[in-house]
Parts: sequence; C-alpha cells; structure tokens
Amino acid sequence: MMSAEPAIQNKMKFGTILLFGINCLLGAGIFITPGKAYSLLGVNLFWVLAVCAVMAIIMALAFAEMAGIFTKTGGVYIYASAAWGPFIGFNIGFMRFLAACVALSVQVAALPSIVITAFHVHLSMVESMAISIVFACLLCGINLISVRVVSVFTRLSSWLVLATLTGCIIISYTHFQLANLSSVSGLVSGSTGTPVPGMGQLSAGQFSAGFLLLFYAMVGFENIGVAAQDMENPTRDVPRAIIVVLITVSLIYFLLFSSVLGAMGGAGLSLSDNSVADSVGMVLGTGGRLVISLGSLVALFGIGLAMCFAGPRNLVPLAVDKFLPESAGANNARGVPAQSIVIMLCVTIFFIVLANEMSSQAFVLLVQVATVCRLLQYLIVTVGIFSIRKQKLVGTYKMPAIYVLIPLCVLACIYLGLKVSPVVLLITLGLIAISLAIYLTYSSPRARRMQTQTSENVSN
Repeated sequence: MMSAEPAIQNKMKFGTILLFGINCLLGAGIFITPGKAYSLLGVNLFWVLAVCAVMAIIMALAFAEMAGIFTKTGGVYIYASAAWGPFIGFNIGFMRFLAACVALSVQVAALPSIVITAFHVHLSMVESMAISIVFACLLCGINLISVRVVSVFTRLSSWLVLATLTGCIIISYTHFQLANLSSVSGLVSGSTGTPVPGMGQLSAGQFSAGFLLLFYAMVGFENIGVAAQDMENPTRDVPRAIIVVLITVSLIYFLLFSSVLGAMGGAGLSLSDNSVADSVGMVLGTGGRLVISLGSLVALFGIGLAMCFAGPRNLVPLAVDKFLPESAGANNARGVPAQSIVIMLCVTIFFIVLANEMSSQAFVLLVQVATVCRLLQYLIVTVGIFSIRKQKLVGTYKMPAIYVLIPLCVLACIYLGLKVSPVVLLITLGLIAISLAIYLTYSSPRARRMQTQTSENVSN
C-alpha cells in the first residue's frame, strides 16, 4: 500500500505560507507611502492603519472559506460566480483585471519619486509620466519574452523589500525622538499644500482618503486563501495564517511609520517623496540614501514584473468560459498570454495619462482607485458567504460570526463610498461601465446559455 507521507511532505508548512502571505502584501509603493499618508492623516495614520488591518482580516476570513470550497482556477471570479451567478461573476472577474492594471500603474507611478530621491533631479509632470510609461512598456515587454526573468526578479524583490524595510526601521530608530510623534501645529504638507490634521481632527473626507491609501497596503491577502489548498492542515492553519500575516504586515508598517516619523519629524516627512530613503539618508548621509533608493528600484522592478505576470492571467478563466474571445486567454509559442499582456499595457498607459491629467498627486489618486476597485471585489465575495451557506457548500474552513462581521464590513464600505472623492468615484464608475458594456455586448448570450444548462442539469 502506497504511503500518504510523500503527499503530506509536498504540502506547504505554516512557516512557508506565512512568508508567501507577507510577500503578497508588501509592495514597492510602501517606500513612498509614509510621506503621502502623513500628509493626509498626520499622526492619525496609526489608528487608521489599525482600522484597515481589522477590516482586512474580516474580509480575508471570507476568502479563506471560499478557498476551502472551490479549487478551480479563477479566484474572485469563481467565488462571485458561485455566490451570485454569471452576471456578477463576470463583472467582478473583469474588474479584477482592471484593478490589476490600476495597481500596475501605481507601481510604475512610484518610479519617478524614487528617481528624484536617488539622483537628485527635478522632473516635470510630463517627464514623470513619460518615465512611468516607458517603465510599464519594459515590464510588459519582458513578460512577453521571458518567464524565467520574471521568476528570478520576483524572488529577489521579495527579499529586497523585507531587507530594505528592516534596515530602514533599525537605522531610523537610532535617531528616534518621541517628540516627533506629536502633532505639529499649523503644519502644511509640502506635497499637497493642505494643512496636516492633528490627532482627532480628521474630517470624513480626510479619513476616507487616508483609509484608501493605507488599505492598499493590505490588498493581496486574497492570495493567502487560495494557497490554503496547499497547506498541511487548512482548517487549522488558514485562519491562523491570515491573522498572523496581516498582523505581521501591520506591525511592519507601524514600525516603519513610527521609525520614519520619529527620525524625520512631521515637517520633514510631509516633504518627502521617498520616505524610506530620506529617513536613512538623514542618518547615513547621501550614500545611505542612494543604497536604499537603488534597492527600492530593484524591488519595484521585480514587483512590477510579477504584476505583469499575474494581471493578464485574470482574463484566462473568463476566456475559458467563453465570456471573452478565446484569444484573450491563449498562450503564444513562449507560453505567455501575449494578447492579454498587450491589453494590460494599453490600459495601464491609459490610467497613467488619466491620473496625471486629473490630479497633481497621480500616485495617491491611482492608489485610491485601485483600493476602491479591490474593496468592491472583496465586499461582493464577503457578502457572498450568505449565499454559499444557503447552498450548503462545505469546505475546509468556516468564517465565524458572519452575522456580525459581514454587516460591519458592509456598513464600513457604504460609509467610505459616500465619502470618497468625486474623481475617484467617477473613475471607478467608469470602470464598472466598461465592464457592463463588454458583458452586455458580448458575454450576455453566453451567460444565458450557462444558466439554461445549469437549470437543465438541476431538473435532470
């Protein structure tokens, strides 16, 4: 009789899934986020970060339950389709692709700020936009010709991000001053030109904008739920992994923000385009700033390659189910979905240009749009737990206290939606309109056929 031990040995252990989850959440945008977050929130950023972590944990538990039930490739698209049917499933799946394009534009929009810090140059808005577009073309071009390069740089960037952030935290704490954590009266942000709010003085609009910026640091946790299928004991380890990963990442961000603010002070942080490098530069000088900036460049390159690899593949399950042309999910001779990659590049360039035309703070605008798109997907999947429970589908894990936690998420999302800036809301509604148009003009006949086939199977 064949032993089951080799199969168990191939499963991911708890420590491995923790590293995987941390790498999913840490992005290169964190290098310039502290300054942006402080300009929006002031010292309130610490409790807003805690709110983000709690909300992310609640939603991630719903993803853990879904991942324990469904094993078919497709993630959010599969979950939403099972809970709400093909109409919602397609639109959420396609919105995930659009959100991936926005997320890529966020990464490439971070490059000009890092270049400015590393090489002490001044870039106009047009020059910054051009650098971002060229960088996006480079990332997508490499994905078209070499999957191996993507794999190597993805692993390298994961460790570089962790090493750079850890180094920044340790170095910054050597010059930490507790007084710098206090609110600075009358401080005006150098990047936004608006007053930095004091503790407890946030307006609803400031809270919403800051929440969307910080919650972006939490996106990616849905991949932890997908990985649950490869764990030795998913029933025990999935909720533990989700909670530990999100708490760990939140702790890293808390230590990073507090160390950078403690070293630079509010006045210095609000002026910084690359907070991590600038904080180290204050301690170690120009050489330290350059080393951190170059490290963040390599990390940005690797994470961008990974996004270009994963993003286009969000169209594959839609093409397989005939919601999109088969060519959208087809691989070329090199084994990559070339058409989907080109589509992603074009959409990403559109977002880069749009953000620069609509706001002088293009990075913040793109982050907020990306977060709203993700929150919409997360909310649909989270509320879908009720439908899945009614269908009596059983998996390896059940989300606790759904009648308390899920309504809290719904109320929080409604509040954020009412307070989001008109520009972010307009862009998000535009993306939804694009998805609906594609569904109604191409995918609706296919959806009706699927529903008919499902009804016939049930009746038989």
